[in-house]
Amino acid sequence: MTWISRSLTTAELAGLDPDEVVQAATARPLEGLENAGKGLQARLAKMTNALVPMPERPFAERVPEVDDPEIQEYVGQLAEAQDDRRERLGEHAAEMAEPWVTGALGPVPDEPLERLDWERRAGWLQSYRERFGIDSDKDPLGPEPTNTSPRQRAAWHRAHQAITRTDGIDFRTLPDRSLVLMAESYKQETAWAPPHVGRQLRDVRLGRETMRLQRVRAEAEAEAAGDQRVAEQHRGIAQQARVLEARYAEHEGILGDAQADRELWEKFSAGPREIAVQAQAEVQRRYATMKIKPLESAEPRAPEDGLSHLGWMAELEEQRANFRAELERRQGLEIPDEDPDMKGTEAWRVWRAQKEAILQPPAPEIRPAAKVLEKVLERGEDG
Repeated sequence: MTWISRSLTTAELAGLDPDEVVQAATARPLEGLENAGKGLQARLAKMTNALVPMPERPFAERVPEVDDPEIQEYVGQLAEAQDDRRERLGEHAAEMAEPWVTGALGPVPDEPLERLDWERRAGWLQSYRERFGIDSDKDPLGPEPTNTSPRQRAAWHRAHQAITRTDGIDFRTLPDRSLVLMAESYKQETAWAPPHVGRQLRDVRLGRETMRLQRVRAEAEAEAAGDQRVAEQHRGIAQQARVLEARYAEHEGILGDAQADRELWEKFSAGPREIAVQAQAEVQRRYATMKIKPLESAEPRAPEDGLSHLGWMAELEEQRANFRAELERRQGLEIPDEDPDMKGTEAWRVWRAQKEAILQPPAPEIRPAAKVLEKVLERGEDG
């Protein structure tokens, strides 16, 4: 029942009617299955696993209706407090300008309207981090949650849209053809990606460390050996380990640069890929009972056998060269301003994470909520 509930919650958060989803899943009889519950669960999972949640709305717009007026008022006040907290978190983020948030959203703008927009986006990010205990400075949101936590996944997508600046697009108003074209752009946006070499980089680092330890041990054994012949054997082992250690270090440098390229691509292409994902999700919402071809990635894959794959390092260097050429082309593109005399804006904005200074000013306190201050003043007057 737990997984059935999660699938239905996923469907609801994606904008579908759970009752209609159940009807579609039970259109074919469940009789004859060894376990009807597991059969229903499998059908629901197949229908909902690829769904993407709709943008999470403010808490005040999600207040459930209850019969008791006092409870209704209390729940409404809680929702307002949550939304007010998110706004104050955004203001606090602008005052602090910590590397994790400026790395995600860029420097805090000086222009008042741009600053307000920056604070609004920062509020969604910090609210998600606070709700779900994310404290990483490198990755402000962490990996996308799975459907085992559908509500957290919906909150993650809302915060991710704040980073990628895709929350201003209302996909529900777009015609089918536009949505299809947007979804098809996913293949184009992944085609220029450098391969993900994290596993190969890990293996190389483990190999280098293994050779280092082997070299150190062999050198110590050679020094401690009383027999000259045994000492020479250990020196030979140390020399072989030293050569392999240097080779691993060279490969580590190449793979490290390739992985850095990959991380830059992920930042640079996050917005366009998010648009494709949301467009695909809207098509799935409109035609929930149809089998829709999933998004296809065209990114190159690193071979399973890694460095032992003949010619892969040369292939990797060619892929990286193609990536850098495309990155340079895109960085030069601008969106023209309405005023021909004004400079256009960058078509793709990528903010680099900033290093945190050693000396930090005192952290400003988060502004208390207005209603909290009112309560404090009331208690002071009563005292």
